[in-house]
Amino acid sequence: MTREETIYLMMNKANDIYKNGWTWDSEMDIWRICSDWNSEHDEDEEIFMCEHENEETGLVDGFYIEDDSWVFEDR
Repeated sequence: MTREETIYLMMNKANDIYKNGWTWDSEMDIWRICSDWNSEHDEDEEIFMCEHENEETGLVDGFYIEDDSWVFEDR
C-alpha cells in the first residue's frame, strides 16, 4: 500500500467515525495504522497525525491527519 492509499484509508475510517459515532476502538484503529506506517518508513515519508485539543476546556476532542481535522462533540 502506498502512502497516499494509507492516508486515504485513515481518512475514510475517520469519516466513518464522524458519521457513525466515535468509539475508542475505532479511533485506535486509525492510530495503529499511522503508527505501523511510520515505524516502517523513513522520516520523510511519515504520516502526520496528532490530537486536537479543545481551546476552552483543554480536553482532547479529536485528531488531525495531515491537513484535515475531525472533532467530536460526544467524545
